[in-house]
Amino acid sequence: MRTLFLVICAVALSNCAAVVAVPPVLQYASTAVTIISYLTTGKGTSDHVISAVTDQDCALHRVVLSSEICRPKNIRTVNVGPNNGMGAARVVIASKNQ
Repeated sequence: MRTLFLVICAVALSNCAAVVAVPPVLQYASTAVTIISYLTTGKGTSDHVISAVTDQDCALHRVVLSSEICRPKNIRTVNVGPNNGMGAARVVIASKNQ
């Protein structure tokens, strides 16, 4: 059920589903905001909305990376090692206040 909710949110928040015709100017503005969001935070606007709704750290692009879409906010992964195209080891860092 939760996965279905996340997929519906992703489709509804993307430019793929439109209930009402949206003027091109608003579509361009939405795309610009999403690009700026990706460049500054590594997540799109849909990811931020889903993160707020679920109270977790969510990013839809993690599906492509064979990772879970959402993870608890107090857990971060850090890539260590050379980034030579062969991949790097991932280290999970957990907060002390779990």
